[in-house]
Amino acid sequence: RYTGYRPRSFREGLIQGISGLAVAPMNGIITEGLTGLFRGLFFGIAGVIVKPGVGMLQTLHRVSAAIRSTIDPTVKLKRHRVRPPRFFGPLPMMQLSVYSFADSFGEQVLARVDQGRYRADGYLMHIAIPAKQPPSTSMRYAYPNIWSDMVLLCTRNFLILAKESLESDKSSWVIPLSSIRRVEITSVQEHPLLEYWKVQIISQAVNYSTYSIICWTKELAKECCDFCNTASKTS
Repeated sequence: RYTGYRPRSFREGLIQGISGLAVAPMNGIITEGLTGLFRGLFFGIAGVIVKPGVGMLQTLHRVSAAIRSTIDPTVKLKRHRVRPPRFFGPLPMMQLSVYSFADSFGEQVLARVDQGRYRADGYLMHIAIPAKQPPSTSMRYAYPNIWSDMVLLCTRNFLILAKESLESDKSSWVIPLSSIRRVEITSVQEHPLLEYWKVQIISQAVNYSTYSIICWTKELAKECCDFCNTASKTS
C-alpha cells in the first residue's frame, strides 16, 4: 500500500527498501494526509529491513523449485518427448541414418513392454492396429478389451502384441516365431453394432494355442495376416 509490490529478488527488495524511505511517506500524505505521513515513515523504515529479506526468500523459493524439478522423479514423469528416441538398429551394424519415426516408435514400445524384457532380442518391424470409438457407453463396458489402440511387434525371435498407450507396460501376448504354424482370418459379429475381423495365430508353443488380433476393417486384418506370415519366415 505504501511501498509498492512484493519484490521478486534481493536486488529489487534492496531498491524498494531504499526508495521506500521517500516513496512511503509521500504515498501516505497523498492517501491519508498528516496521519499517513507518520505511517508512511514507519513502513518506509521497516521496508529497508523487510523488503530485501522478502526478495531473498523469493529467490530461494525459485532456486529450490528448480532443484526439485530436476531431482523429484514424479516431476520427471510429467515431461513428454516431442518424438521417440532414435532407433539405431542391431549393434554390429549400428550406423547413424536418417531419423525414422516408425522405427523409433516401434523401438520405444518394445523397450517399454514387459519392462524391456524383449528389447535385447532386437526390433525388426511393427504394424499399428488402431481401434475405433465404441458406439455407446454400454458397448464399452460390455466388451472392455477391444477398444484400445494396439501395436504388433516383431523381433528376431518373438511376435508381441501390446497396447500403444505409454501408460501400459504389459504385453497382451508373446509368441515365439518358430512356433507359428498358420494364420487365419475370421469375421465376427457379436452384436448388430459390433462387427470386426479376428486374426487368429495358431501356435504349437503350448498345445497348439490360438492367439487373436482384433481388426476393425478387412483390409487391416489382411495386412496383419501378411505381417504375421512375413514375421514367421524371419525366424
